[in-house]
Amino acid sequence: MSGNYHQGILTLIIPFGVWGLIGFGAFCCAALRVLYLNFRHGRESLKLVNTFLLSSFGSKLIYYLLFYGSFDSDIVSFTGWVAFSISLNGGVRPKPVKAGENNTAAAAVHTTGVA
Repeated sequence: MSGNYHQGILTLIIPFGVWGLIGFGAFCCAALRVLYLNFRHGRESLKLVNTFLLSSFGSKLIYYLLFYGSFDSDIVSFTGWVAFSISLNGGVRPKPVKAGENNTAAAAVHTTGVA
């Protein structure tokens, strides 16, 4: 009656079908990549915050998928953690370019923040 089916996967499959589950899986993979890159290559002064964002996203995702989740309320926290990480770090932090490498695409992304 309320749309809560005790497990996050069911709150995706029942209203959105398999395509919704695939879309959410793609979002989770991209979000984990963004959070990991910001954790790995972010500024040293933000290391603690980036660690918290990555670990809280991962733990909430595991809890959502295995035990209990409600898509309509949990998607807000999932997107919020990723958005906060992006805004705090000034985008997605790429791998730093080593001196002597001739990688103009990586240098352009690093200086402009846009791929």
